[in-house]
Amino acid sequence: MPISPVFKRRLYSGLLAASCCLSLTTGCKKGGVAGNSQPIDTIPAVTPVGAPVGAPVTKTIGAAGGTIASADGRVELDFPAGALAANTDISIQPVAGEAPGGRGLGYHFQPDGSVFAKPVNLIFHYADTDVTGTLPGLLYIAYQDSAGRWKADIKTRVVDTAARTLSLGIHHFSIWEMGDRLHIVLDPNKTEVREKETRHLSVQIAGNDVISTSDPEIFLPVMTKLPDGAVKQWKLASDFGGGQDGTVTGSGNSATYAAPAVVLEETNEQVEADLNYSLTYFDNGQAVSVSKIILFQQITLIPDGYSYDVKIKDMQSGTAGMTINGLIDQYSDGASLQVDVNGNAVTISHIVNQAPTVTPTSGIGPDGQTHVTSQLDSLGTINITGGSGSVQTVGTSVQVVSVTLTSQGTTTPKWLFTSQGVSYTVGGDAVPGYPGAFSFVLADSAQSLAQGNITVTPKN
Repeated sequence: MPISPVFKRRLYSGLLAASCCLSLTTGCKKGGVAGNSQPIDTIPAVTPVGAPVGAPVTKTIGAAGGTIASADGRVELDFPAGALAANTDISIQPVAGEAPGGRGLGYHFQPDGSVFAKPVNLIFHYADTDVTGTLPGLLYIAYQDSAGRWKADIKTRVVDTAARTLSLGIHHFSIWEMGDRLHIVLDPNKTEVREKETRHLSVQIAGNDVISTSDPEIFLPVMTKLPDGAVKQWKLASDFGGGQDGTVTGSGNSATYAAPAVVLEETNEQVEADLNYSLTYFDNGQAVSVSKIILFQQITLIPDGYSYDVKIKDMQSGTAGMTINGLIDQYSDGASLQVDVNGNAVTISHIVNQAPTVTPTSGIGPDGQTHVTSQLDSLGTINITGGSGSVQTVGTSVQVVSVTLTSQGTTTPKWLFTSQGVSYTVGGDAVPGYPGAFSFVLADSAQSLAQGNITVTPKN
């Protein structure tokens, strides 16, 4: 095992304050190399529907209006008076981001397909990291239609750089996401780079050749590489020098970042792409044309060690204690997390708890009279809030990682029974969260653990 490093995080000076440099020009109507109107493919991208991530937030909002925010605080919906005709249960379900150039999660607003008498103000709160290496004016708000296509507003959405918000009046519910149209893309798409690893770099864009349209909404195409002549130079904004920050090599719109052979501590580095490219974006409805842009991409160097993705499932049958419609119910709950091992240090992070499900959710018992209805809460049997770990040597050479997890508010599945006017509940009892602990062998291979439905997969 490598020596455990002391982790420190240092940001390159001016990283956030000067994330993009540009010189303004006029008269650029189409995207392309400066002086060249070479078009970029604009066939609409079609993507899968993002899988749910965690539990939804639900709030009843009526004709008088009101607001609801996502659990992570990243998204708000502000209903004006008269947008809704009657009390309605509004939900925000985070989902995996699928939009071209998307920044973070998408959000499924429900009831799905709802249409409003007045526009509802959708507000995305963006972080510094969302615009590091791009222009706030290139941010968009998009929704996914029934055909899986993404339609983005690039013109009338309001960008407030002081409040760090992107807002738009919307008339219907769907899956909505925030993204940006131009940035440096890494292949593989991982910003954490370990010793001796490499990342291929290119500048990609979505929806550049669209400024001639009067429609504020455009169908987003897939992210597409700019022409080679659009990228003048690749640079590495180094701190240490002497190869301790790695190297960037390549020309045109293709380069490679190579991490150094030895990384002593966790650090943040910057790759820079100097562009010679004409592009028009909208700053709150006003067209702004640029021809010289400097993009940045932050890369985090990680000391040698091990990183694992852990997926946990709790699957049970017959939690109602009887058949429903002649079937035995099937209960499922899950979570995922990351385990990092450096020397003898074990770190638990990136915890994502899923909402429990059960099938069927209601029906009739075997007596033909008893009505049975699921009363699942949003936590279920798995709600991991933190954890810790250690490394022990078993025998003479086998190293085992032991992880202990903390949980909160976990309960057994709950059911409501109604028969001949009498109702009672079964389940809903407080229990320790599943699993309390697990162990796996420190190795560069995927493992299915004996404790049950737990899989451990190396990230690299």
